[in-house]
Amino acid sequence: MSTYLSQPIISTIKEKCKICYTCVRECPARAIGISEGQAQIIQEKCIHCGNCIKVCSREAKTILNEIDKLDTILRSAKKKIAIIAPSFPAEFTYAPYTRFIGALFELGFDHVCEVAFGADVVAGAYKELLLKDDKKSWIATTCPAVVSYIEKYQVELIPHLAPIVSPMIAMAKIVKLFYDEHSSVVFIGPCIAKKHEARISNNDIDLSVTFKEIKEYFIKNNIDWRFSKDREFDPPHSNTGGLFAISGGLLQTAHLKEDLLTGDIVRADGRINFVQALRSFKKEELRPKLLETLSCEGCIMGPGFAQKLPQYKKRNEMSRYLQSRMKTFDELVWTQNIIKTQGIDLGATFTEDNQRVVKPSELLIKNTLFKLGKKNSDDELNCGACGYSTCKEHAVAIILGVAENEMCLPYTIERLKTTISDLEYSYDELKKVKQILNHREKLASMGQLAAGIAHEVNNPLGVVLMYAHILLEQHGQDPDLAHDLEMIVSQSNRCKKIVSGLLNFSRQNKVLYEKVNIYDLTNHCADSIGVNDHIKIKIITLYCDSCAEVDKDQISQVLINLINNAIDALDDQKGEITITIDGNESTLIIKVKDNGPGIPEKIKPRIFDPFFTTKQIGKGTGLGLPVCYGIVKMHRGNVTVHSNTNSAEGETGTEVIIELPRYEQVIKRREEYVQD
Repeated sequence: MSTYLSQPIISTIKEKCKICYTCVRECPARAIGISEGQAQIIQEKCIHCGNCIKVCSREAKTILNEIDKLDTILRSAKKKIAIIAPSFPAEFTYAPYTRFIGALFELGFDHVCEVAFGADVVAGAYKELLLKDDKKSWIATTCPAVVSYIEKYQVELIPHLAPIVSPMIAMAKIVKLFYDEHSSVVFIGPCIAKKHEARISNNDIDLSVTFKEIKEYFIKNNIDWRFSKDREFDPPHSNTGGLFAISGGLLQTAHLKEDLLTGDIVRADGRINFVQALRSFKKEELRPKLLETLSCEGCIMGPGFAQKLPQYKKRNEMSRYLQSRMKTFDELVWTQNIIKTQGIDLGATFTEDNQRVVKPSELLIKNTLFKLGKKNSDDELNCGACGYSTCKEHAVAIILGVAENEMCLPYTIERLKTTISDLEYSYDELKKVKQILNHREKLASMGQLAAGIAHEVNNPLGVVLMYAHILLEQHGQDPDLAHDLEMIVSQSNRCKKIVSGLLNFSRQNKVLYEKVNIYDLTNHCADSIGVNDHIKIKIITLYCDSCAEVDKDQISQVLINLINNAIDALDDQKGEITITIDGNESTLIIKVKDNGPGIPEKIKPRIFDPFFTTKQIGKGTGLGLPVCYGIVKMHRGNVTVHSNTNSAEGETGTEVIIELPRYEQVIKRREEYVQD
């Protein structure tokens, strides 16, 4: 096969294609596949009807431009003949048609003839065919897109194809008879399928170009057809063959009437109607003597037009032209020319090119629908947004590899909702991680500062405290000095406590793991704290194993700090502190809960800040919770605080939840994971 013949007639411009699936919806042959969101023509399935070109608002479908081949033909030494489709008056409307013919002569054509005469000849062949065998049902073969559709998708109907060539092929044979059998013939018309027909025409037609292409060629050659010299068509001239461009034109030209009572003659045009008519013909629901089918709403609506005029405006232009031509019609000359063509072979044969596929199993279709979220028939909306009429058609196309799941709008919307939800969750998690990192960075900085301050203050403070105790022993009995010396000792001890807290907060001590019974440790810590009778401490174990490998002293400090905070929160009021020990095989959970007034929302973000306290001056250092936080993090655990201040929403109070790895091996695995 030559490079020319292998070139696709219709193709997609990827940069312009925007996943709208309109071309998929409009293709009667289902010859458009979607891959990575791009519509691609499946060339072996394409019938070249051009519907995809007409409906693409992005102009992402392009027709093979053959101007270069036209250049080659016009430069050759052969005689060049242009044959013009009957629909040309609907394209060249801004000047007399004779200017258009003159422009073609300017390009270098030796003769310009009208295909309408070929249509006259073909119409006569159809009338003769019906008279010869009035028992058989025939399908007209004037539209190459319909013929191709039958050869590919309705092969059972091939025997019913009328064995008559199209008007284009007939006219090519006629002009070679009238002028030169070795001449080059170029068809100019609105039909893309004619390009394919020309390729398989056994050299009857050398090239088929569209009206749009010939206009571009005029511009390339600096020809404004509207101002070209007036020329008339070369003979043979037509009778009513020009009606072929309009739906039902074949019937009128052949003097065949579509009788709705007998149903002997039926016509169907347009991508939906012609397919439905052929299906009915196959099922014998429709069996006229002649079925005339066109893939467009008449040739005047072909995809090769440059002018986008309304259908009935084009019909009006056709009527005006044909009426003017009939005024100069010479029936005698026309009859003589018809007689002259009687020796031409108008026979046509058709070849099966079966492109039908075996339908997948119902189970496979059902599984594919399930993946699309169609769990039952109620989920099959058949909305058509994917380009397919039904959800099952879409599923079959997915199985065959010519469609994608994402083409389903409800499926894509659900996936989008899930993605948005996942993104929101990820954003919230990242926000939490950022807050934790910021807090850790803040604690680390403050820890370094606290360590420095504690180290510098601790030595002189020890001296002050030592001499304060000496003075208190020596002069403690002196009523004038005793009170002041006791104050110095008390405040020095407070300073020592603060420095000790700073050192605990900033410590970089290694965790000394040992197996500890947390229940026993909690009881010991609770007993070591003096608690008033109006406060009740309750310790509950929910998991059978309350042992864990932790640093006993550090966890004791955490428990004591949390219990003291809970006691302070109750503020000498009657209340209850509940300590719950829970967890699982790998995690230990300690919950310390009080039924105090709770922590206001506005200060919750600051509870782990060093030196932040809501207690009275002298009662709190603001280091309790920060120290707890640091110890838990050194154990590779987590601290969570829940609090409620609004009694309308439930019991008020605060709950601090400590989560710790139960065994040292778990901690090591987590550290290895973080390092990886």
